[in-house]
Amino acid sequence: MGQRFQSAFILPKIYMNENNPNNRNKKVIVFHNQWLYGYSALNINLSIIKRLKEYIINIKGIFNEPKKDFINHHLEKCLFNSVNYSILKELDLKSEFHETDNFEFKGFNDLGLRLSKQDNNNGFFICEITEDLKFKYCFISGFEDEDIIKPKTPKEYLNLFYSDETIKKEFDKKLIKSIKKYIKSFSKINMFLIKDIREVVNGLNNNKPIWAKGYKAVLES
Repeated sequence: MGQRFQSAFILPKIYMNENNPNNRNKKVIVFHNQWLYGYSALNINLSIIKRLKEYIINIKGIFNEPKKDFINHHLEKCLFNSVNYSILKELDLKSEFHETDNFEFKGFNDLGLRLSKQDNNNGFFICEITEDLKFKYCFISGFEDEDIIKPKTPKEYLNLFYSDETIKKEFDKKLIKSIKKYIKSFSKINMFLIKDIREVVNGLNNNKPIWAKGYKAVLES
């Protein structure tokens, strides 16, 4: 039941100093939302990035080594704050995120394999925060919407659920204006390299959940 969706964030490695037990490699944190798809998925995930950018803008003058210190001590907490903020600011009583997994990033194909184990039907949002505190992102379709899931631009992801004609005829002008702003804002953020996100998608398609393989596969399982 619901529009099950995951947002996965790849955080940069932490390095305090040599032999420090707090050092770690890149880390992935996965958040589940039971009621997210379409333009809401664009809005909420864009809101997370914008909130993180506000934190990043304000780190100058606070730390000796602003980027390094922010990553080492504050980025992960700020991510959780931003995820919570994205829902609270909408006053959405039905939609919420909760963390479902976190693990060491071992490559994009492994990320696809790990995401294939999530409870998902309407797609994914993948976002990497780099050591320079820049962002790379991509949407991915879900198995309820395509037999072979694919990477999507925000506009392509939106059109999985509503055609341009439906948007023009059935959406009010205020919502259409908001959607155009979401797409324009995403256009200013770098997308993942095709070769990287293709590995994620391959990992997902090669480990398709039984329910997505059709009725016969469910009976034979």
